[in-house]
Amino acid sequence: MRRTPVGGTIALVLLSTVALSLVVNVASAELPGALLPYRWLAWPLLLVLAGAVIVVTVRTERRDGPVSARGNPARTREVLLAAQHDSWIAGVLEQSLYAKARLRLEFATTVDEPHPWGVRVIAPGTEPRRLRGGQSITEIFDGEMRGWMLVLGEPGAGKTTTMLELLRDLLDRAEHPGRAVPLLVNLASWDGITDFESWLVKEAARRYRVPAEHLAAWLRDAELVLLLDGLDEVAEIFRTECLRAINRLREKHPTVPIVVCCRSREYRALGETLTLRGRVEIQPLATADVDRFLRKHRLAIARRVLDEAPDLRALVTTPLLLSVLMLAYREAPASADDGGGDPVRRLLTAYVRRMLVQRSDPAHPPRRVVEQLAFIAVQLKLSSRTIFTFDGVAGLPPYSRLPKWLTLAYIPVLAAAGWWWAGPGGAAIGALAGLYFLPETYHVSLTSLGIGLDEDGRRQVIPERNGPGISLASGIEDVMTEKPQLASVVLLGMTVGTFASWYHSHAWTGILHGLAAVFACLLARGTVAGEWYDEPAPGRTRSEVPSPVLGAFLRLAALRAAFCSVTVFGVALLTTVWWTGPAGSVPFATFAGVATGCYIVSGLGAAAVVEQWFMRRDLARRGLLDSPARGVLDHAADSLLLQRLGDDYLFPHLLLRDYFAGLWTTLETRVPSPRAGASTVATVSAGPSADACRIADITRDLR
Repeated sequence: MRRTPVGGTIALVLLSTVALSLVVNVASAELPGALLPYRWLAWPLLLVLAGAVIVVTVRTERRDGPVSARGNPARTREVLLAAQHDSWIAGVLEQSLYAKARLRLEFATTVDEPHPWGVRVIAPGTEPRRLRGGQSITEIFDGEMRGWMLVLGEPGAGKTTTMLELLRDLLDRAEHPGRAVPLLVNLASWDGITDFESWLVKEAARRYRVPAEHLAAWLRDAELVLLLDGLDEVAEIFRTECLRAINRLREKHPTVPIVVCCRSREYRALGETLTLRGRVEIQPLATADVDRFLRKHRLAIARRVLDEAPDLRALVTTPLLLSVLMLAYREAPASADDGGGDPVRRLLTAYVRRMLVQRSDPAHPPRRVVEQLAFIAVQLKLSSRTIFTFDGVAGLPPYSRLPKWLTLAYIPVLAAAGWWWAGPGGAAIGALAGLYFLPETYHVSLTSLGIGLDEDGRRQVIPERNGPGISLASGIEDVMTEKPQLASVVLLGMTVGTFASWYHSHAWTGILHGLAAVFACLLARGTVAGEWYDEPAPGRTRSEVPSPVLGAFLRLAALRAAFCSVTVFGVALLTTVWWTGPAGSVPFATFAGVATGCYIVSGLGAAAVVEQWFMRRDLARRGLLDSPARGVLDHAADSLLLQRLGDDYLFPHLLLRDYFAGLWTTLETRVPSPRAGASTVATVSAGPSADACRIADITRDLR
């Protein structure tokens, strides 16, 4: 629900009105002779202050304004189509393991949708009509399912690939104006707490870097086709709620086509059903189909492995495992006993070894590649994610706690500015201001972004921070409605005012200095709080430190800090110049502006960037993740152990992710109930706990 920032808006308007009135008086009144040379500064500063009020007002109005005023929807459509094609079709579908073993899958379709008036079209006690074979997924989508269907299958059956093939065909159609735009979203990162529709729009906007307002409008006007992948990848305690959220979305937008993808076992375990038209279940490969494929491609070694391992033959019923089998045993003979007793693990071990041999690189030794993939896999598994991003890299305890103390670094800066203003007393005030801001400095941190650790060394994933309509005025309102924060603002203003009264030997001087300090605090804290809730979209960058989201926060911080520092400088100068003259007002205004800028830059990302640098250095020293890491990740992608998804990476399948995660010896996950408002918490061991013996077995004799 959109918040109404009444208190914050009133406070901002009052402060701005007072400041503007003072400027007008200074500009028009008779000035003392000593100030006449500086009279020309009044009108430029008046324009700065007026601009500040205008910008705040326009930003608030634009947030509530029509979508058409915030960009070109036609351009958004073009960018969205291109981004999905580049990421999913060219980047994943055409590079997937399934492309190595192309088979025409068989589907079993079941129509579940009841007659609109409850009329039964089948005899009581019989199953709904089932259709088999011959049709593509797009033909089923258009025909039998009419746009609303659930795609089911066993692990590795080709569910995501089937979804991507449907996406490819729908993207081709969407090139023609007037056709609905397909939108593929992976459900794995939904936290079970955030409003599902809001999360869906923002997740797609963040992933494809398009305006969320356009996506929301297209959803409202039924101009989207929603392709929701990975219901089974949602955290288990949130999975049923996710199903219900999809049903609510279907009820709210009944004309928006929806396709959902899920593993068969996990879906049936939910005990509830999606209110879509029907189900499409991918059928397992028959033994005859597997043998025919192996003979066609002359894979005699793979056939012999299956003959020698009946348990493995019984498992090769999906395109994924058939592709892995083909690549693992295409050339040189290999033992079917690699990897221990589990047949799937034996097959994946042979596959990993083959890929590392075929694409060996002295710069990336096999053991190091496997260790780092194990670390990435365990992080993805613990956080219920499928896509690896550098924003999502979490450290292991105890990585250095120095970054938090490095936020004290700007205290000497404020002390120096305070010294310039009022000598030792001003320096003390500057240090006090730094300590006052310190508890709030970590507004944007790795922990608050869900990629850091709490004091107990546990990774903490917090609910989504974005809120519609949050602005500077709302941030100020947050400060003013929180009694401890408001009391600290008033206390700092009184401290500055009392010192200024003593230093300049005039009561009114102290009052004006105190008001300027209060204005600086409200503006600084309101800016940080407002922009924190309105998370910026990351740009296209391959930077690792700062990661894309932190880089976006840092760029935003620099712009906001510059604007607010100038504004605070102008207000402080104009409210104090009458009583103290330029010699006293300029140093104080500089001190206030510097304090405001330091707080905003530190609070909106600088401290988190320092923390991230320390964390990545610690991981590199432990051999868990290189810094920079793109070299080893690109090598793994070239070896078909990862896939590139734009600037991010994912494992070709969850089976492979879980295989590498299984090389980690300590996995502990605690996920408290969302009813209590708790965060999702996952724990990993306190050091490099990869299973050294198993990794040595996997990489033996490899160079």
